[in-house]
Amino acid sequence: TLGQRLLHSLKKGKGKETALAATALALVVVTLGVDTWTEALVQDALPVLLASLRKGKETIRAAGILCFVATEDSVVLQKCIEQVHKASSISTSSSVVRTEAYMTLALLISVSVPRQETLDVVETFVEGLTRALGDESIDVRAAAGNALVVIREVFGEILQQEVQNEGGDEDDSQISSPSLSSKFSQMACTSWNDDSTGKRMNKRDRANQRRAFRSLLEAMEEDGGTSSSSDSKIKLKHGDVLVLDTQSLRVTAQVFKSLLAQGFQVHMQNNDLLHQIFNFVPRQEKIHLSQLEKKMMFSPNSAAKKKQTKERNRGRMQKNTIQQR
Repeated sequence: TLGQRLLHSLKKGKGKETALAATALALVVVTLGVDTWTEALVQDALPVLLASLRKGKETIRAAGILCFVATEDSVVLQKCIEQVHKASSISTSSSVVRTEAYMTLALLISVSVPRQETLDVVETFVEGLTRALGDESIDVRAAAGNALVVIREVFGEILQQEVQNEGGDEDDSQISSPSLSSKFSQMACTSWNDDSTGKRMNKRDRANQRRAFRSLLEAMEEDGGTSSSSDSKIKLKHGDVLVLDTQSLRVTAQVFKSLLAQGFQVHMQNNDLLHQIFNFVPRQEKIHLSQLEKKMMFSPNSAAKKKQTKERNRGRMQKNTIQQR
């Protein structure tokens, strides 16, 4: 069968064959959804993928997606989280592999049950993630930042309760520490000289870092991880808009978009699994508006445009506030 052939390529293949097999496995599971056959396939494939994490970013992403989609066992999930973190900690790994590992780590943590046992494991990752904020690669920095924000989002209540029970200060927690917000703020308004490496940043890297950490800082500072950034909305077919109101959902969307590429739009229209993940119901056909309706909806004086203007002004004010710190 197709599943057996893909598993054979994973076990015996090398280089590109392994990468393609891992990607194909993830695509098969995401496309078909969770049923008896895919559950059996995941049960056979997951141990092989976890043993092959060093082979490249595709095996890391596939392991994360299979575990995210088809695993409800908290023990298996915790094992996946630990193995993916181990792959991100290998000093010889390329920046591409570490970026994928941090994003996959954030994806898996986003579906973790917020309990003390899991937090004890995740807290051991924080020091390494914080250190990764000074990595030479901008992508690694942004991925590590995503993981830190997701940890805070998922385990925030437990952390706060822990601090209150111990009668300590919030500064005692690395995840909740104001110094972390200060670091994000510094990276969101970085100058041309990179504070982490001491080198001059090129225009693209500087813009990418500022944009990524402005969004992360906003998600960290606001309740529920909400954000008014462009990353929080994805325009879909038939005029639909997918609203991503938490950092966990934004990370999930990034990972699935990296797997599905241009097929993400098609899957969001027809894939029941993605509908469940994002709590989304697509329109079946495009809404046709009359000239009067178009004028009411898209005129500069319409309620929608006024709301958009308010949101953009709010974003500009927040940007200016960050730059003035």
